[in-house]
Amino acid sequence: MPYNVLSLDGGGIRGIISVILLQRLSELPGLSTWLRDVHLIAGTSAGGLIALGLAAGKSLDEIRSFYVDEGQSIFDDSIFDENCIRALVDCAEANQRAVVGAVLLDRERPHKVFQVAPQWKFWQGGMQHWHNQTIWSLPAKAWEVELIVGNCVLYPTEAIREVGLMDEKNLPQYGDAEYTPRMRRKGWKLLVDPKARVFCKPNDYPSGFRHLSFRKKIAELLFRPTGPYSLKRRVYSSLGSAPNPVAGLFAVPVFYARVLLGINREGSWGLKRSERSLKDVFTD
Repeated sequence: MPYNVLSLDGGGIRGIISVILLQRLSELPGLSTWLRDVHLIAGTSAGGLIALGLAAGKSLDEIRSFYVDEGQSIFDDSIFDENCIRALVDCAEANQRAVVGAVLLDRERPHKVFQVAPQWKFWQGGMQHWHNQTIWSLPAKAWEVELIVGNCVLYPTEAIREVGLMDEKNLPQYGDAEYTPRMRRKGWKLLVDPKARVFCKPNDYPSGFRHLSFRKKIAELLFRPTGPYSLKRRVYSSLGSAPNPVAGLFAVPVFYARVLLGINREGSWGLKRSERSLKDVFTD
């Protein structure tokens, strides 16, 4: 007798998508009672909450209502502008073979842009993010980028079929570091639409590596795969996002040299640097 397992992914408020998919599956002919044949329900994060609800006897309609009624107050790490999804879809429909991302804004300072349109800079040690951009410094129309940070991205199913899934084994929690560049190498255009806006909590800036003890430096480099200084994460993200493998490999020592010298673009030093506006950079 088979042992049936239902596994549910996380994603905060986006867990409602899993609930809707389960509802639609239950509406198919002959599958109205398929959940009764599931022996184990497991989930990550929001998926775990759905699993608990099902295990407690809640219906899918009840769980969906929970997301609709309470989701914004519980899953408040990301808040979508009401026109965000429509803007993403419109942009994707207007551009063939396009992967479209939203503009990410600081929910505490909603004019402040973060993690949008990073650029590859070899002598900076890899992909570099902007720190001093606002909604007023963005291009007026959708523009092409080298990488889309994965907080809110419209991935065409055809693109996923072509390139596969994120590399969660080598880049846990950071799969987007090489995912959209992989699509770009396959001929997909990466676009960010300024009309699609998501308000999020920015990542915390990493503590200074130079001031850590030798023992903690080794731990950060080798034993924290999701940490900002992880050697494994740096190698795989650099190889995946670089224009070519050679540049990606040699950018790794450049990054760590800059970290040790205190001139890392992703640290406090980078916050003080002046920047051109994105509308100037991407219209040249």
